[in-house]
Amino acid sequence: MSVYEETFFVGLKLIAEDEFGITGTADLKKHIRENGYGFADEFIRNLNEIFSGLAIVPDTSNLTLIEKTARAYDLLPNDALIAATCIEHAIPQIATFDKDFSKVKNPCRIKI
Repeated sequence: MSVYEETFFVGLKLIAEDEFGITGTADLKKHIRENGYGFADEFIRNLNEIFSGLAIVPDTSNLTLIEKTARAYDLLPNDALIAATCIEHAIPQIATFDKDFSKVKNPCRIKI
């Protein structure tokens, strides 16, 4: 589910930046409070359709693996959680906009 959350968040940020010039998280939150999620309805529908067709594995709870992954690849905690979950479940590839995953050899990053 952390991958869903990350995808949802990054998608919102990209749409808000493209459509409204919003670049910061605080401004995005303000926009959502004032206007709702309507600006991203199509994205959210498509995201949910894609994720409904996937097998969603639970995030790893192996704290040592998360820490080692963070340290080995200089990842922030949420990215380390995602990468460690992929490693734990032997997921060989990850589709992402996030360039930070390019350092991770397993899973390899598939650019989208």
